[in-house]
Amino acid sequence: MKQICILFLLLAFAACKKSGDAANKAPQSFTVSVSDVKSTSAQLNWTAAKDPENEAVTYSVELKGQSLVTSLTSTNFKLEDLTENTSYTGKVIAKDASGNTTESSFSFSTVNSPAPSAFTVTLSKATYKAIDIIWNASTLPDNGTVFYDVYVNNVLRSGSIPTLNYTITALQPQTQYTIKVVAKSAAGKSTESTLQTATTVNQAPGAFTINKTETGVTTITIDGTKPTDPENEPLSYFTVIDNIEKQIYPTNTTGTTFTYRIEGLTSGQQHSIAVKVKDEGGASSTSNTLTATTYKSPENNFAISPVAEGTKVAIEFITVTEEKISTTLSRYSVGDDWRSFATAQITYTSLPDNKTKVKILIDDADLRTLYNRKFQLNLRWTPEDISTYSTIVYYTHFTPTSATVSAATIKGPGAFPPQWTINFNNCVISDYSSWDIETIVFDNIVISAFAGFAICDPAKTGYYTGNVTNAQYTYLKTKTDGYLIVKDAGGYHKLNFTYTWQD
Repeated sequence: MKQICILFLLLAFAACKKSGDAANKAPQSFTVSVSDVKSTSAQLNWTAAKDPENEAVTYSVELKGQSLVTSLTSTNFKLEDLTENTSYTGKVIAKDASGNTTESSFSFSTVNSPAPSAFTVTLSKATYKAIDIIWNASTLPDNGTVFYDVYVNNVLRSGSIPTLNYTITALQPQTQYTIKVVAKSAAGKSTESTLQTATTVNQAPGAFTINKTETGVTTITIDGTKPTDPENEPLSYFTVIDNIEKQIYPTNTTGTTFTYRIEGLTSGQQHSIAVKVKDEGGASSTSNTLTATTYKSPENNFAISPVAEGTKVAIEFITVTEEKISTTLSRYSVGDDWRSFATAQITYTSLPDNKTKVKILIDDADLRTLYNRKFQLNLRWTPEDISTYSTIVYYTHFTPTSATVSAATIKGPGAFPPQWTINFNNCVISDYSSWDIETIVFDNIVISAFAGFAICDPAKTGYYTGNVTNAQYTYLKTKTDGYLIVKDAGGYHKLNFTYTWQD
């Protein structure tokens, strides 16, 4: 009986405890408010739902029966991505840890989104191929971002431009265009402004002139004032040579002038020369026309005449070109030894028929101290650097001497072959105590054998003597001039004489 009573008491206690659990209450009621209603968003705020058992409360939000968020601990939520001008209903659900819930409903309607404000598009600049436009800002009441689309003749050129200007390119010259700028909001509302305008005529580059600065055998160098383009377009340059147009790339075009060397011209020919410039649209301007004649090409194996001039050797020759030789590149040979003209003095004298007389002064000790030296020029002509060679000559530089021939005679045939004698004034054949006779020549007959010099005393003059053949004598009777060459420490001396003959 005692065991039955204890069992009854335990069951009664359990029943009492279960009755207490069923009494757990849901969160208390709360209030939802809707604020900051816009075209695509609204703000929800609600008072906290207190739980009678002080259990933690979380919140869920439903809109039009669709759950947007759960397990919120905050008492606010922003509704986004709504449709403008639309009515919405929803509820906020408070739930405690035991799963008990309390709901609070709300309703609201979104508003219409505003269109961007009116604005005006205007022309900034027009050229033959482009139009620059600008416009004042279009705004939204909420200071939202406004972007712009640009249409040309109702064809979209560029979209979502963030700036207040745009350049429309690739247009046709002298053409009317309808330009529309559309201001857009993020909600897709728009306002537009239209402009009617036209492109201009492509203006030609400005006038300019050219001058000839240098003439060559196959080249002519020109310079000119640098032309400018009214539309500030880059210019392409062309030469017009004898009516043939060819694109060129001048130098020094960054300043106010340009320079160009025309190459490949015909030697010794007159040419008409002009320069044409073109802009990107093909408009062009042409300079004045020059008439210029290239020099004739220098000839090879041209004749030279070396003569003594003081302590220097003067080489003269006639050239068919007015072009100047390069002193740094030209050379002369003494024997087979080539030497530079770097220190030579060169003068030019214009002659008829576009010829030029060139005189070159060379100071070379070898040319003054070596007898009958082979001599030749190798000239480089500027600016083409044409190389030519002169004829080969044999040259001796004769220095002055006080010695002179007093008399020269040839005696005709007798018991011996004809004999010649050359006498010297005051018994002087050289200004030095030692000398050598290099050669003796009667007219063009070189004497190969001779003897002398006789001892001088008051009764005699020094002399040299030798023989010629009967045939030579017969020839020399018709001539009168001769010379001999003396070598001493002062160099080479040429003593000219006139001879007589007697049978």
